[in-house]
Amino acid sequence: MIMPKMKTFTGLATAMFLFEMLFPTVSIGVQASEIFNEEMSKVESICVSEEKRSNQVLKILQEMYA
Repeated sequence: MIMPKMKTFTGLATAMFLFEMLFPTVSIGVQASEIFNEEMSKVESICVSEEKRSNQVLKILQEMYA
């Protein structure tokens, strides 16, 4: 006997599979844009931290040569 939750899960999995079969480019595009957004946010946070670090170095150099 299959549990009711398992039936729901298999039904959902079947529906997702059929959607993938009918519209593969849509889901691939969505996944690609999600991955792209994640990577861009990582790059943005790295740039912000590097900017903070360079500002700190600049302050130290200005204090040394002031």
